[in-house]
Amino acid sequence: MPMMIELPSELLKERVSARWTFLGEDAFKLLRTYLKPRLPRNDHDLLFTPERQGRMTRDFLDPVTFTNKFSRIVLKLGITQHREGKPKKIRLYCLRKWFNNNCRYEGFDASYKEFWMGHNTVQTSYISRDLERHRHEYSKAYDNLRIYQPAISQETIKEHVAEIEELKGQLEGSRLRIVSLEEAVANLVGELGEVLDELYELKGLRTPLDEEQKVKGK
Repeated sequence: MPMMIELPSELLKERVSARWTFLGEDAFKLLRTYLKPRLPRNDHDLLFTPERQGRMTRDFLDPVTFTNKFSRIVLKLGITQHREGKPKKIRLYCLRKWFNNNCRYEGFDASYKEFWMGHNTVQTSYISRDLERHRHEYSKAYDNLRIYQPAISQETIKEHVAEIEELKGQLEGSRLRIVSLEEAVANLVGELGEVLDELYELKGLRTPLDEEQKVKGK
């Protein structure tokens, strides 16, 4: 893992040379669930075929069929709404854009991503063709590509809520202590001022203010 997917040049646009990309753990689990009732299959059997032939003249699902099925699924799930005569907000192509935006990590070389997406750039012409290096780069970026995570249990949520409430209590306690310290400092400054005034009065010394006025009068 991740599982490599070969991309023959005849399936790619702009006469791009043969490439490969990868299938992560989440997608692999979904694919395995999909294929389980459809086994056994031979090495060269198609994975995605029409469940009902009907008017379809091909024995495989073409890109247009995938796009239409995806649009119906997002409508059925309520992710988006039908927009009569307007472009769809969510299309199958959005998954490709999502991959393009999220396939990264700190220090990631974007030319690997361009290679996996079938883009033809100067960078992809010089990129390493070592499969294990590609697999390693994809694995490091995979944390930002995951879309399936186990649901958080109610017990875990309650624990997090309790921790947050405890932190709130600690913050409030700290705030009150700061207010108390500010008041104590203000009182202490006032008391020190009174003590100094008494000292000057008892010893008959001139105050700094008197000395300043004396200098100005000369």
